[in-house]
Amino acid sequence: MRRRTAQTAWAIVGYRGWINHGSLKYRRRDVIAAWVEEFRRYSSMARYADLTDAQFWRVIKRRQNIAIRRITLRVAR
Repeated sequence: MRRRTAQTAWAIVGYRGWINHGSLKYRRRDVIAAWVEEFRRYSSMARYADLTDAQFWRVIKRRQNIAIRRITLRVAR
């Protein structure tokens, strides 16, 4: 009998463990790209316009106190 493995995805996870269900994706880089694209729209982030996406992602992580974690879809339900 084969062992079933849980299906996993990547998501934005906050400091206290909340999962942003709108950010669930199967690839980590897709989560980062979507989050960076969304935050580039805000006028408060205009001062970071000259940064690359990687540098901008580090700024967002630090300011929002978030991380990207691999989670099982069973937990995300």
